[in-house]
Amino acid sequence: MIDSYLALDKKIKSLIGYIDKNKQTKIFINNIKKEQGIFQQYALWLDVQNLDARIYEYNSYIMSLYGGFEKFIESILAEYIDCICELHSEYKHLPVELISNNIKKNAELLNLLDYPKNKDIDENALIRNLHRNINEQAPFIDTHAFCQHTTNFRIKAITEYFKCAGVSDLGKGITRYEPLKTVLNEMHDNHSNLELSKTFRMIDDLADRRNLIAHGADNEDILDSDEILKMCSFIHSFAESLNFYLTDLISERISKQPNEHLKLNKNKLNIIKTFGSQVICFNSNNFEISNGSKILAVRETEQKATSLSIEDIQVNGESVEKISSSDAIDIGIRLSSKFSASSEFYLLDY
Repeated sequence: MIDSYLALDKKIKSLIGYIDKNKQTKIFINNIKKEQGIFQQYALWLDVQNLDARIYEYNSYIMSLYGGFEKFIESILAEYIDCICELHSEYKHLPVELISNNIKKNAELLNLLDYPKNKDIDENALIRNLHRNINEQAPFIDTHAFCQHTTNFRIKAITEYFKCAGVSDLGKGITRYEPLKTVLNEMHDNHSNLELSKTFRMIDDLADRRNLIAHGADNEDILDSDEILKMCSFIHSFAESLNFYLTDLISERISKQPNEHLKLNKNKLNIIKTFGSQVICFNSNNFEISNGSKILAVRETEQKATSLSIEDIQVNGESVEKISSSDAIDIGIRLSSKFSASSEFYLLDY
């Protein structure tokens, strides 16, 4: 699921850079307007020629931010479902919500295949996958069916979107995770007692503004650059916390499922040595690993699992931020909490 977050992170940072560049350009023009001579006249002319520029800038900012956010929500749900499916050995062991909605969601999608956005979806592949689910107990669900939506992503729509995949209380659950927890505490005195639409009013505001622009409505209530930047920061915090929340939900499911229902070997780390109770050494084995990645420590004898974060990665005694998936090298990592010496370890960010 880290891929969805990193893609949005890149888009938001790029948008912030573009907004900052435009701000600096305006400051430069305003400074030139104070000077005498031909450059002053040119700067004044630019002001006249760009009376509508602020509206078009605002529209592009909102559409870019909402578009990136919508794609993120779709992608991270697909990644979450894929992760859940990859963990399980049989279809019948998947979360009950995934099973109960699978046929319904696929039937809805089959009726929407003439939509332009669905032109690359193979009808036969959908039916074939359903057959394998029901008759062969294959645990892999076609995520296209669950990622369809017809409404803009306000917070209520987002919670319902994830509820179909078994994430029943996203709106409240995500507020326990940083950095969103700190952001909400700064925005509200007691957000736990607020309605979701008030707690996440910035998400709903973004969707509303996107809707007005898309339908060509006149909108005199445009935000300035600083307000757009605040909205970018909030969306970024929400996305980062959602990634942590969904990763922990996977960890929780693993810890509660009987071992025979799961297949974790694909992501098992082959431990070379442990140092103390927080450092493990292993071969990276073409996994992409970075600081903050999640490691699952499973105590087989007790059937308990704990989700731990990577705090430091070292290669040949030197700290690094990230290990590429093209590498297969011996590394050491320090984990966020202590683990049992009898634990087996699995990479969760895949």
